[in-house]
Amino acid sequence: MKRIEDERIQFFLRHHKLIRQWAAIEPEARKVINEFLQTLGDFAKDQQNSAPDSWKICWDFNSSWPRILRFLPEWGESEGTLPRVSIGLEWYKPSVDLLSPTGSPYVGVRIDPNLQGSRILHDRLQQSCQHCAQGYGFGSERWWPAFKSIPPSDEEFWKDLDAYRAQLDKEFEQAWELFAPIVSQTLRASNP
Repeated sequence: MKRIEDERIQFFLRHHKLIRQWAAIEPEARKVINEFLQTLGDFAKDQQNSAPDSWKICWDFNSSWPRILRFLPEWGESEGTLPRVSIGLEWYKPSVDLLSPTGSPYVGVRIDPNLQGSRILHDRLQQSCQHCAQGYGFGSERWWPAFKSIPPSDEEFWKDLDAYRAQLDKEFEQAWELFAPIVSQTLRASNP
């Protein structure tokens, strides 16, 4: 080889110092995005204050998996601090990346991963939610029988964070409306 012909590699080599400087900003960007997402705590507090007696809400913004969880008391509680089943909004703090669907917050039906028999419960809920979930773009993940990432609809979301916050609120409400009746019915049928 006498020369590197690939223009992408040439570009990188030509601009490597600047590229590395820009890449070094990523941890700061994650920190700012997490600070923004923490403002969803205000949403959670408003939800708690206006909650009808029929449902409950809990939140945790101190873990690596910040979350807001809404549930009905009859869905049961786990031995820990999490509800057995809930409709949730969550993200993974260390790799949050709103420019990527895999790094964005997500909503859906969540089960407590520490729950005995969680795999069986997951499969029952996934089967019950499947038709509705697919129609609204939901898939399934390990602890989420119905799961959907919520990247910002606007690629330049940072120009209007209120719009993205409203998008997250809307998706959370839609997940509750879609899945709460299905979860209730499934849990009643599996616990006669």
